[in-house]
Amino acid sequence: MKLIQVKPSQVAGILITVSVGLHFLVPKPSRGGLSCLTCSGVAFLLGFGVMIWAWWLFRRAGTPIRPTAQAVSLVTSRPFRLSRNPMYLGIVVMLVGVALLVGSWPMLIAPLGFFVLMSLVFIPFEEHRLRQVFGEAYDSYTRRVRRWI
Repeated sequence: MKLIQVKPSQVAGILITVSVGLHFLVPKPSRGGLSCLTCSGVAFLLGFGVMIWAWWLFRRAGTPIRPTAQAVSLVTSRPFRLSRNPMYLGIVVMLVGVALLVGSWPMLIAPLGFFVLMSLVFIPFEEHRLRQVFGEAYDSYTRRVRRWI
């Protein structure tokens, strides 16, 4: 099975599981003290809000959310004016929030791993497909808006 067939939410879940496992494998004194409850809550809620907002815009535009599905419209408004991938950005920020809640460096594997996998596997795949479907309109959009922020 190709990695691109796995849903990004499943990728996040797998990475959280790996992070939690490593958290418990690393001796407590070596985990670090990254915990910040307020920071965690703010990060998680901000990430969730951005992700849901972008998801809602996709739904409203009638374009599928699944990375392997054929896009039917190019969404470039609201959070998509600041990031070409606000859903993925929201998930990364949510994962940072979880890492801050738990407060150990092994938990940072989830947001870093998600960022790397999206950057190297999912986003290039999606960008190629969007170029095929929308051509110059998508190229123009990529010149105006950065991939992440």
